[in-house]
Amino acid sequence: MKPRLAEVVNLPSHVHVIALDLPGHGFTTPPLEGDDIGFEGQLKRVKQFVDLVGLSQQPFFLAGVSMGGALSGLFAARYPQLVKAVSMTCPSMKTPEDSRMISENRDIVLQNGGQLTLDNCPILPQTPEKLQYMLDITHYYSRIRYPQQILKGVLKLRKQKNDHYLKLANMIINDEHSTLLESNLHRIECPTQVLWGKEDWVVDVSGLEIIRKKAANLQHVAVLEKCGHAVNLDQPASIAKNLIHFWKEHAQLQVH
Repeated sequence: MKPRLAEVVNLPSHVHVIALDLPGHGFTTPPLEGDDIGFEGQLKRVKQFVDLVGLSQQPFFLAGVSMGGALSGLFAARYPQLVKAVSMTCPSMKTPEDSRMISENRDIVLQNGGQLTLDNCPILPQTPEKLQYMLDITHYYSRIRYPQQILKGVLKLRKQKNDHYLKLANMIINDEHSTLLESNLHRIECPTQVLWGKEDWVVDVSGLEIIRKKAANLQHVAVLEKCGHAVNLDQPASIAKNLIHFWKEHAQLQVH
């Protein structure tokens, strides 16, 4: 939830925001052995949460980033009666052009049969140097060389969830999961917004080509300058501005 705070503070105070951490993310505990951490399992968890807190009483605005962006789109496709409008930011998906991260790490991953490991996964750094690389490739404004002690501390905090993150990363790059959003875009009935960092080196901005062709109700697209994959940290004010504009335009629309 913390990465979203930079974005949330730029929203009007009267907007009721619920920021949901999925199991294993933020300060939540990792899923139990055997739990479905794929999109299907996550969809069920979000729907369960929505029902438990009473959000299902009326349609709401849904937004997500990266894997959360793809999950938001899939939720809108699965439960059209619940979602008034959906915003997907750099959603996790297979893109026409490989991102810089994929290009730079393809060979070493292929040497392991196409499977990610703790040694070759660029988003699961195990050394301070690899953590600095991850920060550089996810943030457009990452020009800071962090002290080794801070990097080591971050690695220690992440270590307990490495196994979960690795399993999740391998799931995301699986062909079936990587194209799941694409195969459901035509089912998203509600007004749809897509935001993307122009310098996203994790999920290439060429994914917009697919969304433009296949989304059923695409209403707004914004490609943000000087913005990488960590949009909430690179351009929090711009993200909030686009969300507010889209929300004001479509908040009163009735979804049938």
